[in-house]
Amino acid sequence: MTLFEMALLGLATAWGAGLALCYRLGLRDGLRAARGEAPRLTPGGAAEAGPTPPEQQRYDAILANIDAYDGTAEGQRDV
Repeated sequence: MTLFEMALLGLATAWGAGLALCYRLGLRDGLRAARGEAPRLTPGGAAEAGPTPPEQQRYDAILANIDAYDGTAEGQRDV
């Protein structure tokens, strides 16, 4: 048996184990959903807006400079 064949056999085994695991997890979640036990995902509220950190302001200025760049220094913000 060549090295390639051994690697292929190992890959096929790992692939099959992964498929079996995914099937099992899907079966478990599907049975829970059928019994009404699955948690319902509810959209959370937006995070409260607070002051923007200085590092975020710096990144925003850099991205604004990239967007406004036209080959000259016009419209560029100080970073």
